[in-house]
Amino acid sequence: MAEASCAEIPERCQALSLDLFDDLPESVTLLELVYAISAISNDEDIVVDTVVAVLALGRVQLRGNFRGTPTSEMIP
Repeated sequence: MAEASCAEIPERCQALSLDLFDDLPESVTLLELVYAISAISNDEDIVVDTVVAVLALGRVQLRGNFRGTPTSEMIP
């Protein structure tokens, strides 16, 4: 998985420290990832941006239906 530079990470997700996700398992479903981030923030924009950032930075990999799907294809 390609890693994103800090400049490519949306600023809204910086409201949450990405260090909070160091304890996530190596692979999760998209639903599990969204639930984990939603437990920390109720702001939908922050949740979406953080999901994208965590995936782009390679903190976790998706398993299940979205495994191998680029994040650019998940967001309209």
